[in-house]
Amino acid sequence: DFRGQKKVVVSFWASWFGPCRLEMPSLIQFYKTNHRDTSDFEILAVSIDEDPKAAADFATAMKLNFPVLVDPDKKIANAYQVEGIPTMFVIDKDGKVIYGRAGYDATMTFQLASELGIKDNKNAEGSH
Repeated sequence: DFRGQKKVVVSFWASWFGPCRLEMPSLIQFYKTNHRDTSDFEILAVSIDEDPKAAADFATAMKLNFPVLVDPDKKIANAYQVEGIPTMFVIDKDGKVIYGRAGYDATMTFQLASELGIKDNKNAEGSH
């Protein structure tokens, strides 16, 4: 749906996995700080929870402010060859993966800002 229009950050996660739970607040703050209706990027959080209700409950409890997709059969995750979580990809407007990372990284938002071309990323971690 975003091809030709926006870069897309695809974040694979599960509600039950500690590192994913650690990463979400950073993504929430990054989105709050950097995303506007006119932004040329979108974040999609893809849950691989086998129980869609667990994913929905977590998304509600965390107040996720970006779209959440549920992939209980791991069809999307398998298409992206996700072997561990959290895993994140940045996809350019042409549909090409331009960045990928597996595992939790506390500095992830700075890399995202760079990959998305966000120049003023001093607030990327919500530091003020």
